[in-house]
Amino acid sequence: MDEDHLPEIAAMRAEAERLTANARALPGAAWDLPSPCPPWSNRELFAHVLMTVERVPAMLRAPDPPTVADTDPTRYYLEGQALTTAASDERVQSARHRAHAFPTRAALIDHFDHTWRTVAHQCATQPPDRIVRTRHGDAMLLRDYVLTRVVELVLHGIDLAKGTATDRWSSPAGLSAVVDLLLGPTPVDAASSLGRDDAVMVAKATGRDPVTSGERRLLREHGITLFALG
Repeated sequence: MDEDHLPEIAAMRAEAERLTANARALPGAAWDLPSPCPPWSNRELFAHVLMTVERVPAMLRAPDPPTVADTDPTRYYLEGQALTTAASDERVQSARHRAHAFPTRAALIDHFDHTWRTVAHQCATQPPDRIVRTRHGDAMLLRDYVLTRVVELVLHGIDLAKGTATDRWSSPAGLSAVVDLLLGPTPVDAASSLGRDDAVMVAKATGRDPVTSGERRLLREHGITLFALG
């Protein structure tokens, strides 16, 4: 893959850079406040985001990669194996454990910074048709899986900003990638009525901001469906 011409990797880089910089700027007391994703604290939510990125290298090293993809990003969030109760329970507990495996929040952020840069570089060396198997068994094009990592970074970035009473920091590239995934064939003019900008539209379409009855109707009419994860 040519990293300079792969929008999914570029979006991941842009969003991870924003998250890293803003995480470093958060006040220390905010890290252990409840996050908007119970039962996690903000620290545990950040650890979950770290884990969504740091599992990629093992996927790339796995022997006998699948030859046919059976899941795309939308199906991954609406129908994928990650939606089971057991997977959800494991996700909660593993993030809690991971959050407290670092002696300081700076060490946690440093590890995240190193991890996403390593992952971006490794993904950029793969062929464009590379397929990987997720830990839940879904077979996906690597670039599609990278797009799901962008979703995690953007949506949980919105969550962390809310949980720490901080202005949203999403990158234009990250937001654009999520908007395109959410909208699909939906006309841009219809989607724009969901918010004043992409960040508001994404927050409304994924249940992070309240929606009016008219906006809820618009979501249904255009098939914009709340992602179950993210």
